[in-house]
Amino acid sequence: MGITQNRTRSPKTDSSQALSPETVFPRAQQAPQITSLSGCLVRLCWMAFGNAALYLMAAHMFLSGGAVFSALDLAFWGTVVLLIAIRYWDIRKLNGLTAGYEPATMAHWGRYAVGLTVVSFVLWALARGAAYLGT
Repeated sequence: MGITQNRTRSPKTDSSQALSPETVFPRAQQAPQITSLSGCLVRLCWMAFGNAALYLMAAHMFLSGGAVFSALDLAFWGTVVLLIAIRYWDIRKLNGLTAGYEPATMAHWGRYAVGLTVVSFVLWALARGAAYLGT
C-alpha cells in the first residue's frame, strides 16, 4: 500500500485567471445605484411619465377635435419643453445616465431634445390632422 494521495491540497490556480463576473461576462456591468429620490423621480419623469402625458394629450386632441390650437396644445408643447429642461437638469446637476446606465453627455441631451421634438411634432400633427378629418 505504498501510494497515498494528499486529498486536502487544492489544485494550483493563477489569481489572474480566477473566475469573477468581470472575466466570465466582460461586457456586463452592474447598474449604478440612484442615490437620491429626486434623481429617481427625474429619470422617471423624462423616461416614462412625460411621454405618457404627451400620448394622453394627443389622444384627447384626437378624440375631442375642435379648434386647431387650444389650451391643450399649449399644455402639450409646454410638456415637451419641460421634458427637455428636465433632461438637461438630470445630466448637468444629477449626473444623469442613459437608459443603458452609461454616463450621459450633452451630446445625449442634444439628441434627446431633437428626437423628442420631432416625434412630438409628428404625434401632434397626426392627432390634429385626424381630428380635423374626422369632424
